[in-house]
Amino acid sequence: MRLNADDYLLKPCEDEEMYFRVASCLEKLELKRKLKLYEDILPICCVCKKIRDDAGREQGTGEWMTVEKFIGEKAKLTITSSYCPECAKKMEEKIDKEFPDWLNSTYHILYPIISIKT
Repeated sequence: MRLNADDYLLKPCEDEEMYFRVASCLEKLELKRKLKLYEDILPICCVCKKIRDDAGREQGTGEWMTVEKFIGEKAKLTITSSYCPECAKKMEEKIDKEFPDWLNSTYHILYPIISIKT
């Protein structure tokens, strides 16, 4: 159809036909909105946290890649590893449990990032 028209009516038309055509058009718009919603979902593996990149491919056939690679390619950002305060505290507790005297030995050299401010 010309000019991106979704449907057309021949004049004169009946009210029922007009209602049917408008309802059909609204249904198509709703389906397009739902489809767009699913296109905006980022598939992430619940086990390994890899991301499927469907860009430029049929939906669901993209390459699975690490979060770091995905962010590096899409956002042009460099990823660095660090600890959030909660994980740093957990790691410090784990190290204290496994190596009770780690502050008095060479172990603290292996974990220079872990420092909890109290």
